[in-house]
Amino acid sequence: MPIEVVHAVGLTSGARALEIGAGGGQLTWALVDAGFDVTALEPGAAMRARGAQRVPGARFVDSTFEDYDADGRFDAIFSANAFHWVDPDVRFAKAADLSNQLVLIRNTPFIADAELRRRIQDGVLRPRGSTFPTEESDLRSHVADELEANIGRFRESGRFQEPWTHVHERVLRYSPQRFRDLIGSFGQVAASPDRGAILAELEPVLGHDPLDVIDIVWVIAARVA
Repeated sequence: MPIEVVHAVGLTSGARALEIGAGGGQLTWALVDAGFDVTALEPGAAMRARGAQRVPGARFVDSTFEDYDADGRFDAIFSANAFHWVDPDVRFAKAADLSNQLVLIRNTPFIADAELRRRIQDGVLRPRGSTFPTEESDLRSHVADELEANIGRFRESGRFQEPWTHVHERVLRYSPQRFRDLIGSFGQVAASPDRGAILAELEPVLGHDPLDVIDIVWVIAARVA
């Protein structure tokens, strides 16, 4: 979690934070490391167990956000790559009812090498139903459009002040196995009955050499109106 986020939301150590869709605890770890008192919602048993093992300082709860019965108000709600799964009729209204501010984080990783990216996307993923863009210019437009759409949803809800945004780009070095694991964690692939076949098809395409992955991360934070 970029330090800019902590400064933007104005939280101090001991603040109560609720995380939606904690998964294996990557963001959870950063929230606990920032000194927050974290309740992490994760309905998936395997992911919840992994997160609880990784971040023993957080309380992991078996619940979706829609079904969660809070025991008090939170200083902030955080969600990374998960808020879009929440029922649209519930998302912003319940977040405003339970917290003082909402922070959404989303990252979009893609292989820097254009030819390798095409072989993976057009040769393996698109035939399996992926609609993710292939060309870098289209990927960047996709991220920008996604950011603007989410800002618009904050505004349309009428429950939050004008959002603060931050965009960060980084280049990460991935092993082929780590990248396969990343693809396997994507919602469309993770839920597919062909997940094993998809990952098997990726193996010869990726080869054995490390690869550079460009990761564009955007953050939207807004206080309750």
